[in-house]
Amino acid sequence: MAEPLPEPDPTLLWVGDEEPRRGRRQFELMLEWGLRPDDDLLEIGCGTGRLAYQLADFFDRGSYVGFDIAPEPIGWLSRKYTSRRPALRFDLLEVRNDRYQPDAPATPESVRFPYEDGRFDYVCAHDVFVHMRQAAIERYLCESHRVLRPGGRLLVTFMAIVDPDHPGTWSGRDFVRVAEGTYTRFPDRVGFSMAYTWDLMKGMVTGAGFTVDATLDGRWHAPLVKREGRVPGADLLVATRAPTPARPRSRRWRLGRWRSPD
Repeated sequence: MAEPLPEPDPTLLWVGDEEPRRGRRQFELMLEWGLRPDDDLLEIGCGTGRLAYQLADFFDRGSYVGFDIAPEPIGWLSRKYTSRRPALRFDLLEVRNDRYQPDAPATPESVRFPYEDGRFDYVCAHDVFVHMRQAAIERYLCESHRVLRPGGRLLVTFMAIVDPDHPGTWSGRDFVRVAEGTYTRFPDRVGFSMAYTWDLMKGMVTGAGFTVDATLDGRWHAPLVKREGRVPGADLLVATRAPTPARPRSRRWRLGRWRSPD
C-alpha cells in the first residue's frame, strides 16, 4: 500500500480560507464536471496542494501537474508528494510578481506555460483569477487553450459581478469599479481581490477559443440561502476547447460534376 501523503501545510503560502474541506469540495466539483482517472490534469495556481492531496490515489493512467509562482510550496510539494506519488508533479512558473518573483523574466501578460501543445485533457484554476488583472487572465486562458487537447475541459472559479450597478460587498468591503466590467475591493492595490462581470469573463473565455458549457453563481452572493446541489463558494465557469474541425474531403472535377474521391 502506498505511503500516505502529509496534509498540505498552510504556513507555506497564504491562499485565503483554509477551511479543511476546501480541497475536497474542489475535487468533488471537478468529478461532477467530468474529471476522469485517465485524464491528464493541469492545475493553475496549485498553492499548498489542497487539490493534489485529494487526488493522491485518484489517477489510473492519468496524471496531475500543478504550477504556482511561489517557490517554497512547490519545493515542499515536490519533496513530500511527488516522491510518494510520481503521478503528481509540481512546477514553478517563472512569472514576475512583487512578492514571490520580482526578477522573473516573464510578466503574467506574456508568460508561456512550460508544456507542449495538447498536453492535457483538463485544466482548472480555483480562485486564481481573483488575484489577476484582465490582460493576465486573457493570457492564461489562451495558454490553457493551447495546452489542452481538442475537446478538453476548462473549469475556473472567480468572483463574478452579477449586477454592475450594485456590485456587492464581501467581507465588509464594497466592490469598486476600476474599468469596464472590472471591480476590486482594494482599488489602491493592483491585482488584489478582483471581480469581473459575467459578460466580461465569458467574453475572455470565448475569445481564447473556448465554448462556454455552464456557469453557476457561487454561495458568496447569498451565503445564508440554502440551494440544492453542489454549489461552489466562488462563481463557476466550465468550458470546452472545441475539437479541431475535420479537414474537408478533397473533390475533383469528373464528367462535368464535382465528385469526392473513392
